[in-house]
Amino acid sequence: MHQVQDGTEHVTGPVGPRVHVRHDEAVGLATGPGTEATPEMLAKLVPFLQESVMVVRAGWEVVANLTSPDGVTGRPKRAGDHAMTYVHPDDALRLFEAGSQVFQTEPGWSGATSVRLQLPDGSFRPFDLEVHNRQDDPVIQGMVLCTRPWSGTVGPISPELPADMGAALLAEHLPIGVAVLSPQGRPVFANDIAAELLGTDVATLCSGPLIEAMAPADRDRVAATVEDLSRRPGQDTFTLAVDGADAGERLIEAAFTSRAGSGGLEVQLVVLTIQDVTHRQEREQRLEHQANHDLLTGLANRAWLLDHLHVRLEQDDDLVVAFIDLDRFKAVNDRLGHVAGDAVLSAVAEGIEASLHPGECVARVGGDEFVVVAPHVDDDQSADLSQRIHLAVATVPVARRELVGVSVGLARSLPGDQPWDLLSRADAAMYEQKGRGEVAQGMARLELLAGPTVEADDPPAG
Repeated sequence: MHQVQDGTEHVTGPVGPRVHVRHDEAVGLATGPGTEATPEMLAKLVPFLQESVMVVRAGWEVVANLTSPDGVTGRPKRAGDHAMTYVHPDDALRLFEAGSQVFQTEPGWSGATSVRLQLPDGSFRPFDLEVHNRQDDPVIQGMVLCTRPWSGTVGPISPELPADMGAALLAEHLPIGVAVLSPQGRPVFANDIAAELLGTDVATLCSGPLIEAMAPADRDRVAATVEDLSRRPGQDTFTLAVDGADAGERLIEAAFTSRAGSGGLEVQLVVLTIQDVTHRQEREQRLEHQANHDLLTGLANRAWLLDHLHVRLEQDDDLVVAFIDLDRFKAVNDRLGHVAGDAVLSAVAEGIEASLHPGECVARVGGDEFVVVAPHVDDDQSADLSQRIHLAVATVPVARRELVGVSVGLARSLPGDQPWDLLSRADAAMYEQKGRGEVAQGMARLELLAGPTVEADDPPAG
């Protein structure tokens, strides 16, 4: 207990007075009559302190700490640190739940419990903890926390689990990162995996706000999430990009979950779990690409095309579709085999794709059939699209060498169209053009066989 009389501070503990000191404002150290302690002597005695005396205020922020250089755990807390840093998660939960009640007690209230603190080697050791309400003291204006090695007589460590078990042990063995945050967004516990995934170490991660471990682009979102979940119990999950020094950029999935105390009113902590989802997302993206793309040409496939048309038509986009079918392609397969045919298809696909303008896309929908989707501007633009496709195929060397041509059917979207409605009209237009092309080719062959014609009323030569 602390009292100030005539400038002398009387410090008492659970076993009575310990020291009576007068503060020498000039040197900032404690001296007093009868102690025969100079500032130099007190500085020499500090390393022998066997306990930590901290002053904390609302939010469990440490504003002062009197302890040996290494503290009672080997990691002394500094002003600005969170009092729950390195506290076993089971005990942190218990203290968080009691925290709001502790800060509402009357000045002069005292309480005692036990708590497990993490040592630099990662293990946990029990300590006695005394809490004294000195919020009325004009200097302290907060709670005084006295921490000393466990006496074995103050409260149970954990009624459910042995001292070396519980959430912390489980967290260290989980294949994911785990961190416990105060409502202010400060980590009070983190396992090694959490620190590793965030590109730091546990000590650094727990020495400041969580957002300091995040990429600048993600800090606002993380801060807003923690702030929101600190006001109400809830959950939020999203993916962040972090820079892994050895493996380059990685994707992590961060899941934030907040819970209220036993009273169910105030959020006492936020639990963060972190998983490296880089490979999972790469695998998902690879599977999605395979499901939506043609393995031979790399173009989008029929499934992707139907989804794309469905979205565009739902948006009432004005579209023009070009249904493309290669002419005389079957002869290539029959004469040279499927390997040669595949080479023609790949080359033609590349040529068509290269001819497209921004906003246009192409998909392979069958053996030698392709579909181009473009925004409709006017009839001249549609005619230009058809000409570009004809020119693209005509200038593919292997297609020209094998006499492979192309038939193109155009169709414009109409109100109420479904994907198959639009594709069916374009397909029909393509077959109509193919038929006209075959008739024209047949007439040309007949004319070539018949030779030049002579009109009946022309005068005979010579």
